[in-house]
Amino acid sequence: MLALSFSSSGLQMLMDIIVFGSILYWMVGLNPTTGRYFTFLAILFTFSTLMNQMLSVFAAVAPTKPTVQVMCACLLLFLILFGGFIVPPNVIPDYYMWIYWWNPFAWAYRALLVNEFQSNSYSGTGISILAEMGFLYGKDYEKVFGQEWVSYSFFYMLPHFFLCLLLTALGLTFARSSPGASSSKETRTSESNVELCAEGEHDQVEIPFKPVTITFSNICYDVKASNGKEKLRLLNNVNGIFKAGRMTALMGSSGKNRCWCGVLLQVLVVVGLYLLSTHYSCLASPCLALLAMHHLLPGAG
Repeated sequence: MLALSFSSSGLQMLMDIIVFGSILYWMVGLNPTTGRYFTFLAILFTFSTLMNQMLSVFAAVAPTKPTVQVMCACLLLFLILFGGFIVPPNVIPDYYMWIYWWNPFAWAYRALLVNEFQSNSYSGTGISILAEMGFLYGKDYEKVFGQEWVSYSFFYMLPHFFLCLLLTALGLTFARSSPGASSSKETRTSESNVELCAEGEHDQVEIPFKPVTITFSNICYDVKASNGKEKLRLLNNVNGIFKAGRMTALMGSSGKNRCWCGVLLQVLVVVGLYLLSTHYSCLASPCLALLAMHHLLPGAG
């Protein structure tokens, strides 16, 4: 399990953090010292690894993928809400403070702020900035988080990672490996889908309808002007072809004209419904075509 956590996904995460963190660090203009920079990257990597393993706990015990998504979404909501970013720590109610002190996001976010504002770049103003942001602790919130809290964040996140690693292993052992687990049905469904896809690679897909090519020519459409009795021509002798199995884009001479393309599509829908009604001699289809003409075409009815 530990080797799986630091496999190719861990290396990919490390590369992403180095690239993204380096661009962000120097572009924003954070403290330009080597120690602060590598501490910044270490905090990001430790927190990302911890969150990856924490979410793996839900994946190990949840029966289906939608359940995992709901559980992870609720967890992320609480992490961000009580992380000190949206709500300052000094205004969080006392009965919710336990969430703040448990929250790994709060520990990582606080470590990033302390790593920056407790540096020499701010000439003593960093302490006042942290105080204004509400990063205070103590009985009466009279103490500002100092540099030692960066080390405390690592001492908290690393054991938390191994705890989540243990819970993931227990979940995979007892929830996934137990006879008649709820995930077995999903596994069988996935295997059957793979078999169908493998068989479909050698067989042609049978379309349940006959592909046709649609052509139209000299399509004109006039509407009554809103401020007079004259008529406005929206479509003037429009020609086109829709080949079967080919995606077709509609656009005007300027490359957009979405209004006129929408009118053309609406006209083609009504004409298509009318042709279907005449082809199948159905009484309901002409009514459907008239109803579509009334609701779809601008100025109709």
